[in-house]
Amino acid sequence: ARHILESSWSITDRETLIDTVWQMTFFGHNFHYMSTVAMIDSLTDAEYKAIVDEAVGMDKYMFPYTKELDKKWGDTGIIAWDLFRMSNLVQWGYTAGYITYPEALALLEPAATLMQEYFDSWEDAYENYLDGYNWWARENVLNKDVWTSTRGPKVTTLMEKYPELFNDELFDTPIVSVTGVS
Repeated sequence: ARHILESSWSITDRETLIDTVWQMTFFGHNFHYMSTVAMIDSLTDAEYKAIVDEAVGMDKYMFPYTKELDKKWGDTGIIAWDLFRMSNLVQWGYTAGYITYPEALALLEPAATLMQEYFDSWEDAYENYLDGYNWWARENVLNKDVWTSTRGPKVTTLMEKYPELFNDELFDTPIVSVTGVS
């Protein structure tokens, strides 16, 4: 866990873990995605068409893909991509000994609250995660079924193999705060 945190995230201690988790929860890739959506939405139809017509490489599909995701998710953005990754950081931080179990639960509370706010099921959350991954990875899945993209079949296999892990209780059960941890 320490190796993963350090090599992939430059997290080497408790403070950088907690800071990164908070940044990911509230200002992760979804923040940048929503800024891109706002920029695209501010363009006139003619300005948007000109940008797409002049775009090359990945920009040629990323502008339309971002617009497609905005129609699909609206204010939800690609938040599950950040929340799922943040959850991994918390788990690795606990395993690495940077935080206690109650602290891990307290760090996960905002993510669980946001999950309840934006999603009704694990299937919805994972579809958002897959869209977020594809947007972040700049994978060209424009007009394709996200469940057939790079990570889609893996998620489908996990959901079919371990249905007990994907019950939708989280979305129907009140979040209980961990007392004594701030």
